[in-house]
Amino acid sequence: MEINQATTPFSYCVGGETIIVDLKATLTFGPPKYDIGVFVANDGKGLRYKASGGGAQSCTVKALPTDFDPSQGSDGDTCGDSAASGSYFYYIYGVPVVCQARYNTTCTTGLDTSGNLFVPFATSWDGSGSRTCSNANDVLPNPSSKCNIPDTSVGTITVVILPKITKTDNRTTVSPGENTQYTVTITNNTGISLPLSMKCSNGRGSCCGASLGDSCNATDGTPGTCVAGDSLVFTDPAVTGLTVSNVTCSASTGGAICPGGVTVANMQGAGITITNMPSYGNRSIMGITQANPAVVTYSPDNLEPVTSLKDPYANGDRVIISDVVGMTEVNGREFTVANVNTTNNTFELSGVNSSSYTAYSSGGTILKTSSLTFTIDAAVDATNPQASFTNTARVTIGSATASASDTNGGSGSGSGGSRVRVIKWREVFR
Repeated sequence: MEINQATTPFSYCVGGETIIVDLKATLTFGPPKYDIGVFVANDGKGLRYKASGGGAQSCTVKALPTDFDPSQGSDGDTCGDSAASGSYFYYIYGVPVVCQARYNTTCTTGLDTSGNLFVPFATSWDGSGSRTCSNANDVLPNPSSKCNIPDTSVGTITVVILPKITKTDNRTTVSPGENTQYTVTITNNTGISLPLSMKCSNGRGSCCGASLGDSCNATDGTPGTCVAGDSLVFTDPAVTGLTVSNVTCSASTGGAICPGGVTVANMQGAGITITNMPSYGNRSIMGITQANPAVVTYSPDNLEPVTSLKDPYANGDRVIISDVVGMTEVNGREFTVANVNTTNNTFELSGVNSSSYTAYSSGGTILKTSSLTFTIDAAVDATNPQASFTNTARVTIGSATASASDTNGGSGSGSGGSRVRVIKWREVFR
């Protein structure tokens, strides 16, 4: 089972964004399968758990069409079957997915180390053909064991996940000859720590436990070699009309480390190489107390497989909470973690009194982030009568780039460009 790179793929997206993709599924069958269904998580969560237990809250669900397999089964309903061994294709269009990579702490065999897009999905089928299936609402496993939730190497697509970048001087206009100060913030909310020390050259194999030069063939046999990971580089090129006099790495959160070589020459030239920005992918919230301080209970890792992963949180970490039902006051906010209890899977939100917040009802995700802020001192050219210029900060991984522009003192934020392309998806039924 494997998801392959598309013939005409988009090459990157920015962590945390929702993007729209078209999926091309390659399904390979053995014994007959009836009423075949495909489930793709829209929110980046795993499908091993129920929504109430921390699993995906929203999925795109499709029943395969009856002309999916020319040999077809004989159960006589309107959902697709497969009666003979072979490989077949099926397209699923317009699927929203979260731009995220698969977190890996222990480098367990099979976990993704490529920094590519991870899309959780599952397939189901009826083993007997005894039920009537009319549409996607009817594609349920029968018996219950007749479903397949693949490991992370299967749900990984060759699309680079980039950190978010923003740039602003908190002004709408500047005048000729005037000084200004920009802040550029790079936030790693990709779900993995950046930069990667190593990757597989084919974009799909695993280099867990390997050394540079080792083989990392994909599960379909595509050859690969473990090579050095791409650098994470920040640049802010010079522009006409603006003279930069100084740049500093002024702040860091979540364990990120300010890099060396923070100079104007490097920033405007080959770039400043960032060496350490931790992140950890989404975990589901099981509860938040109305208390001072608020205490969050989180689920076990909900992206398969769930074993052998150490606890991701430590005191002082920065996390973003979203999608909470009930206690909506916490949504979209960044918090500092305190008093982590790894036995009970809880931590406090430092300095947050939630006593007057709406009671927690359900749902919610936690994303561990880190960030670096660069402060740039500049002066507008006195000979520029309109003080007109656009300066663009960039963060790159290999050939993938996210950017944030500031025009005439305005502000901007990075975007990976939520472009639609076809992604090949290969599924094998056993």
